[in-house]
Amino acid sequence: MGKLKNHYLVHQEQTLSSPQLGELMDQSARVEAWCNRCGHYQMMDPEHLINSLGPRVRVPEIGVYMECESCSSKDIAARPAYPEHNHLMLMAAE
Repeated sequence: MGKLKNHYLVHQEQTLSSPQLGELMDQSARVEAWCNRCGHYQMMDPEHLINSLGPRVRVPEIGVYMECESCSSKDIAARPAYPEHNHLMLMAAE
């Protein structure tokens, strides 16, 4: 039973894990990041981030490598921004 449970947990972890920067390039997605201190917000193309961090870095983890342009805080949050999600959000707001 232990092997079956372990297999299930590994599969579940892979399914729920956050995307890597390289995967965002394949899906034409961008990265949105914001400063938790001052609220500064910026949308970025993953290509620049891949050049400096590599394609295998997971999106939420890139905040560790960033610094806010406005207040120099290193408390940055990041998440993927998929094109179809932005379209759906605009439709819901109308």
